[in-house]
Amino acid sequence: MSDRAIELISSYVDPSPEVNSDITQYGYTDILFPRYIMIEFVDSIGSDDFKEVYFTFINDIKQLDFWAQQTLCQAILIKVFDLYDFEFPTTVVFDTKYQLNQVYNLIKFLEFDNVTFAGNVWKSLGVDPSKIALDRYCFDNMDLVLTEITNQIETYEFDQLISEFLRTYIKDKMIEWFVSITEKNLPLVKLRIYEQEITHE
Repeated sequence: MSDRAIELISSYVDPSPEVNSDITQYGYTDILFPRYIMIEFVDSIGSDDFKEVYFTFINDIKQLDFWAQQTLCQAILIKVFDLYDFEFPTTVVFDTKYQLNQVYNLIKFLEFDNVTFAGNVWKSLGVDPSKIALDRYCFDNMDLVLTEITNQIETYEFDQLISEFLRTYIKDKMIEWFVSITEKNLPLVKLRIYEQEITHE
């Protein structure tokens, strides 16, 4: 995890005047539990285990107090900057549960919940990604690929943070990310393209 993310989470102190010292199911007292799950969650971002970690902890995370979740969301955005070299052009606020959930949905989209998105882009491009050199095709046709990526925002409904990412991410970084998620999920992406073809026959 980045030093900034560690420092941020480590600075979190439960504001409750009374904290239960019972041992939780994860072997930590309630005093340490928020820090434990926040560190586990953020530290796994970018790893092959993140999807499993996400679904293991997300319900517990949403039960944390609001201050803890604000701290976690700030740490998530720090990790997004470190991994993706992406920072939102305007300050992201976390004043409501809806805004917190947008951050959780963003990292889920960036890391693993992007098969439908990738399949829709390839379907619009009219190209079978399994029959081309992905990196070469996407960089040689960068403007076309980026146009189809941004067109998804108009065609499908995305959270505000995801839409801003798709609109404002650096062009070559966007292509690298798109190639990466396609390669990682190629069989599922092809299945999505097939489903789209069947639907529109």
